[in-house]
Amino acid sequence: MKNIFNIAKQILFICLMSTASSTASNTPNVLEALVLGIECPVSFTESASPICEFILPDYTSLATLTGASGTPTITQSPVPSSLFGLGSITITLTADDGTTVVSCSFDVEVIDTTSPSLTCPVDQFGVSNENCEFTIPDYTPLGSAVDFCSAGSIPVIQNPPAGTVVSQNTMIFLLATDSNGNTGACSFNVIISDVIAPSIVCPQDREEIATLECLFTIPDYTPLANANDNCSTVLLTQSPAVGTQVGLGVTQITLTASDGPNTTSCVFN
Repeated sequence: MKNIFNIAKQILFICLMSTASSTASNTPNVLEALVLGIECPVSFTESASPICEFILPDYTSLATLTGASGTPTITQSPVPSSLFGLGSITITLTADDGTTVVSCSFDVEVIDTTSPSLTCPVDQFGVSNENCEFTIPDYTPLGSAVDFCSAGSIPVIQNPPAGTVVSQNTMIFLLATDSNGNTGACSFNVIISDVIAPSIVCPQDREEIATLECLFTIPDYTPLANANDNCSTVLLTQSPAVGTQVGLGVTQITLTASDGPNTTSCVFN
C-alpha cells in the first residue's frame, strides 16, 4: 500500500512540473502580444500648391499599430498644417497607450507638378508680300511666364519659330518650361491680310457689227483679259454686263479683277 502511495506522489509531481513548464514557455508570447508596436508607411511624394507651398496633412491614420491595449494616442511631428516648400520632410508618428510609447518615421518628398502660367498677346496681324508670304516675327517679348517654384525669369519659346514663312492664317504657341520640367503654353492667331491688288490687262479696242435693227448685244469679254494675283484665284466681272444691248457708236467696257479684298479694273472700247 505504501508503494502505491509513493507512485501516486511521483505521478502528481511530474504533472505539476509539466504544467509549470508549459505555462513558463507560453508566458513570453503572451507578453510580446501585449507590447505596443507601430509601423509607418513607406516614403512617398506629394505635390506643392500652385504657389509652391505644401500644407502638411494629418498622417496619423496611416500608422499601423500592434499589441495595443485600449486606444493609443497617435501624434505627429511636424504637426499637421505646418507649412513647407519643396524638398524632403521627415515625418515621425508616435503612439502612446499610457504604458508604452513607440515611434516610427517616413519621408515625404514635396515636388513641383504645376506648369508655369503663360499670358499670350491678343491676335496679331500681318501683311503678305508679292509672293503671298509672311515671315513670322519673334512674338516672345509679347508673352510672359510666371512660376512660383522657379527662381528668376523663365525663358519663353515660340512655335512656329521666328523666321517661319507662312501663306495663311497661323496659330502661334508660346511655351515655357520651369526648372522642374513642367511646361505651360498659350496660343494666339496671326491673321494675314493680302493688300496687293490683282493685275489685269484688257484687250485692245474692238469693232463689232450691229444687227439690222442697229443693235449690238454685248458678249462676255472676260476671257480676253489677262489677270493675275499673288494670292488668290481672280474673279473677273464685266460692265456693261453680258447680254446688254447697245446702239451704234462707242461703248466703253470695264473689266474688273477681284481677289476678295482687292480689285483692279481696266477699260477698252
